[in-house]
Amino acid sequence: MKALYPGALVCALIGIAAMGLSAQYNMPVMILAILLGLALNFLSSNDNLTPGIDWSAKTLLYAGVALLGLRIDASVIIESGWLFPLFALGLLIVTLLTGFIFGRAFKLDKSFSVLLASAVAICGVSAAAAIACVLPKTEKRDAQLAITIAGITVLSTLAILLYPAIAKLLAMNNTEGGLFLGGTIHNVSQAVGAGYAVSEETGNIATIVKLIRVAALLPVILCITFIYARSGKTDVGLKTYFPPFLIIFFILAVANYFGLLSAHLSTIGSEVSELFLIVSLVAIGINTNMKEILEVGLTPLIVISMTTFAMAGIAIATIYMI
Repeated sequence: MKALYPGALVCALIGIAAMGLSAQYNMPVMILAILLGLALNFLSSNDNLTPGIDWSAKTLLYAGVALLGLRIDASVIIESGWLFPLFALGLLIVTLLTGFIFGRAFKLDKSFSVLLASAVAICGVSAAAAIACVLPKTEKRDAQLAITIAGITVLSTLAILLYPAIAKLLAMNNTEGGLFLGGTIHNVSQAVGAGYAVSEETGNIATIVKLIRVAALLPVILCITFIYARSGKTDVGLKTYFPPFLIIFFILAVANYFGLLSAHLSTIGSEVSELFLIVSLVAIGINTNMKEILEVGLTPLIVISMTTFAMAGIAIATIYMI
C-alpha cells in the first residue's frame, strides 16, 4: 500500500480536477482525464509514483468495468418486446463487422480494429475500456485506447448536436427517433439526453435501445476473450475464459435485475464505476507518450468516423424498412 499510495493519489487528484473542469466548462470528463494525463506524462518517470500509476491504469480499470454491471436494467429491456432488441442487436452486429472491415482496409491490426469497432457499436468509452482489458497486451495498446477514447468522445458530442436535428429533418416519429438516437449515439447519457430533448416518449425508447447495446457488452467481451484465448494471444489464457472482472460484471447485472440491490446502492456503484474509469484513464494518459499517439496517426480517427457514419446510415435505412 505504501508503494501504491503516492501514484494512486496523484491520479485521483488529477481525476478530480478533470471532473471539476468538466462541470465548469461542460466538456466530456473522460477526454479531459486522458488529456490531463497526457500533459503530465513526465510523472511516469518518477520511480515513487510509477507503482501507483500502473496499478490505477490496470486494476482500477478492471474494477470500473466490473461495476458497469450495475448500469444494466434487464427488466426494462425484457419488457420492451422483440422490436427494440432485434433492431439494437442487429445494428450492433452489422456495425461491429463494418468497423472491423474498415480498420483492416486501412491496414490497422486486428486487435485495434476490434477495439475501434466495439467502441462505436456498443457504448463508447466504457466499451473501449472494457474491450481493451481482454485484448493482447502490446506496447501500443494504451496509445490505441487513448486515441479511441478521444475520437469516440468527439464524435459522440457531435452526434448529440446533429442527430436530433437529423431525426426532425427526416420527420421521424417518436418511435423512429428513439430507435435512431438510442441505436447510434455512443455515450449512454448523451443518447438518453438527446432522446428526451426530442420528447418524453422518444427519450424512453432511446433509453431502452441504448441499454440493450450496453447489455451486449458482456457477450461481446466473452466472444473476444474466447477467440483470443483459443489463439493464445491474450493475457487471459486458455484456462480462464471468464476473467474475474467479467464475473463480477455478470453477477452485479443479475443482482440488479432481480432487485437484490437497492436503487441507492446501484446509483452509488455506478458513480464509483465512473470515478474508477476516470482515474484509470488519467493513469493511462500519464503512461502514454505523445510520440506513441502520433505514431498511431490519424487513420484510427478516420476509421471511427467512417464506422459512426455507416452506423447512422444503416440505422436510418433499417428504420424506413421496418
